[in-house]
Amino acid sequence: MRTPTRQRRRAVSLTPPNLVSCSRPELAGGGPAGGSRPLDLFEYLAQNWVDVVNDAILHVDLTLAAMAIAVLVGVTVGVLTYQRPALASLATTTTAAFLTIPSIALLGILIGPFGLGLTNVLIALSLYALLPITRNTIVGLRGVDRAIIEAGRGMGLGRARLLWRVRMPLAWPVILSGIRVSTQITIGIAAIGAYVKGPGLGNEIFDGLGRFGSVNSLNQVLTGTLGIVVLALLFDLAYVVLGKLTTLRRAPAVLAGKPGEAARRAGEAIELTGVSKLYPGSANPAVDNVTMRIPAGEIVVLVGPSGCGKTTTMKLINRMIEPSSGEITVGGTDVRALDPDEHRRNTGYVIQQTGLFPHLRVAANIGVVPKVLGWARERIAARVGELLAVVGLSPEHARRYPGQLSGGQQQRVGVARAMAADPPVMLMDEPFGSTDPITRARLQDEFLRLQREIGKTVVFVTHDFDEALKMGDRIAVLRPRSVIAQYDTPSAILTAPADDYVASFIGSGAQLKRLALIRLDEIDLGADADGDLPELPASTTLHDALDTMLRTGAGTVRVTRDGAVVGTCDLDRIVSALPPSQLPADRPPTPDPDDAAVPAAAPRKRNWRGLVVRPVLLAVALLALYFVVRAQPIDSIEGRYLNGNEIAAELSDHVVLSLVATLFTVVIAVPLGILLTRPGARWIRPIGLALGNLGQAIPSIGLVVLLALWIGTGTTTAVIALVVYATLPVLRNTIVGLEGVDTGVIDAARGMGLSRVAVLRRIELPLAVPVILAGIRTALVLTVASATLATFIDGGGLGGGLVAGIGLYRPVLSLSFGIIVAALALFADWLGLLAEEVLKPRGL
Repeated sequence: MRTPTRQRRRAVSLTPPNLVSCSRPELAGGGPAGGSRPLDLFEYLAQNWVDVVNDAILHVDLTLAAMAIAVLVGVTVGVLTYQRPALASLATTTTAAFLTIPSIALLGILIGPFGLGLTNVLIALSLYALLPITRNTIVGLRGVDRAIIEAGRGMGLGRARLLWRVRMPLAWPVILSGIRVSTQITIGIAAIGAYVKGPGLGNEIFDGLGRFGSVNSLNQVLTGTLGIVVLALLFDLAYVVLGKLTTLRRAPAVLAGKPGEAARRAGEAIELTGVSKLYPGSANPAVDNVTMRIPAGEIVVLVGPSGCGKTTTMKLINRMIEPSSGEITVGGTDVRALDPDEHRRNTGYVIQQTGLFPHLRVAANIGVVPKVLGWARERIAARVGELLAVVGLSPEHARRYPGQLSGGQQQRVGVARAMAADPPVMLMDEPFGSTDPITRARLQDEFLRLQREIGKTVVFVTHDFDEALKMGDRIAVLRPRSVIAQYDTPSAILTAPADDYVASFIGSGAQLKRLALIRLDEIDLGADADGDLPELPASTTLHDALDTMLRTGAGTVRVTRDGAVVGTCDLDRIVSALPPSQLPADRPPTPDPDDAAVPAAAPRKRNWRGLVVRPVLLAVALLALYFVVRAQPIDSIEGRYLNGNEIAAELSDHVVLSLVATLFTVVIAVPLGILLTRPGARWIRPIGLALGNLGQAIPSIGLVVLLALWIGTGTTTAVIALVVYATLPVLRNTIVGLEGVDTGVIDAARGMGLSRVAVLRRIELPLAVPVILAGIRTALVLTVASATLATFIDGGGLGGGLVAGIGLYRPVLSLSFGIIVAALALFADWLGLLAEEVLKPRGL
């Protein structure tokens, strides 16, 4: 940290300034010579640019040092607590408590242990910057798509790798946003540090404040204020660039491959013996005593109603879920004897949502497991090329991100990634369920072709029985709790369903479904016939042959193999090829006795427990104030400020000032936010948000003093300053809340004939209430804390005791009034929380 060169700027008076008459005659002039001629801003900068630049450098140094501490502590706390809700809540509540203490109060309180100067300011800034970083780290890490985490776990990535290679990169934009907000807070509050002999551009502001009314005091305040605004904008620009640089990924090398090169290891048999899974606190097991053998190289489909335990059973195989009892073997080896991560790396895993890592290119996605296994870069590149060719994608796709692919292409990449380490077993959880019917059919055909080449053992989960018939060598029809109703080949299940439950699951048209399982070369064909007949290859199913007959009007089709005619097939031969079915007559599905009625969802309950916490904290804070004051000897000066009547009067002024400012903020910001979301006015939104950002980029003390110099001192000026400072949260949240309303809901309302005004009043605003109230709540807390600065311009409030505590070096005053303001901010925050709970629509 650099040593300041101008000691005059460090000799700031620590007595509360009387802004009407407090000016130094010897410094009343505009320049160093003390002349009385007023200078314009450029002349002032020309004479004092060295000192201004030095102050700016010190301001940057201070900001960077405080941010380094805050990032180290905030990110660490977020990483350690994001998976533990109680600890995360404690962390955010604790860091939020620092923001409820006015900055000048916190600086005053820290005078006791750390005295005046750099250390005091550095610690205060670090504490103020913690909340956005900690909260955004927790929110960002929790917000990573669960499907992506599931995919990572299924690929054998351990907790550490999942955190640093998946969660942190995906959460980084949110974390960086928190760091960005914290930096803006730090730059602004660092200006107030000058009041306790801290370095930086705040000294320009307080020098001008100390000579309030002199000919060049405005120049000094403007210099400090505009300098801080410029630094805030430069830091913000730096974060934009940093965000771009840290999200760029180098395209990995990919070698061209050929289809058919990907298979090396054959499938291995899987055996489940008496496997059960009972979750803690549950009366019934999710999986109950499952016993089945899955032959090597076959596709076994688990099919059943939603919630019957299909996915749970599949996840037991790769130990994504640990069984409560029973044994599972793969290739004759008990999976419990294997390291879970190593076992998953040898088990391909494909899920419905694909689980592709959006921050990695396609080639990097496919190469995740090989890279973890320590493969050489050249070998990974060759493997990626092979697999892209196998799944029908070009080498150009390797350089794309998942978001640049269609749904079908993403599914192909998911299959390729599952095959990357050549696993003998593949687990596929509704892998084609999120695609349209045409794409799904094409993907199914391509996978069956691929399976004929690679011969893996595949466990395939679906709720679609037709898909099970097409994909499976064997099908396991499951009841609730994964109880096996029937486990057999598709043909056997269609021909002889085990019971009414299986029959009802098959549904109507079982005979037609059986046609899709029999091929022309599997039945007795007739001799070739004369005439122009449709020709079909011998691998055609009877279903497709019948479809051809119906489309062409021909009663017979000619069957060929390798171009040679091998016979004919007519309708009678198709019918005779179907053995008698034991399927019960078509009837409505029979409900399963194990199915329990699902109760209707209970209405959302009010969070009364959370509403009680804040008043308790408020009572604790006031009690702490009482004991602190009683434990300290109070002299006559402190007694004058800690007088009950005096505190009550200042508290009343502070409350009125905060409420009036918040009311004006809401009246201005909410309508403006509504206007900026209307279709015809969206072009001016950047201007509105820019003005709101500018209001918060200006340091609060600089804003207060500038307004006082321009329009005079007093309560009106304080209210204007607070409104400018608190507008952004309400404005931004109004825009975010209204734009977050589901467009489908709005279209439905418009389709019912509601006018735009009615849609806004009855649909958009009620649904946006939670977000808007959160912005108002933030603005209210900011206003309560920032209103302490009104004392510098004779605006009243509780700031007088805080300033006196610093100026008179009475830490008990700073601590006492700081706790009062913090308690008031907590109470205001509780009122906002109460309003959110009461006004939030019950259905949300």
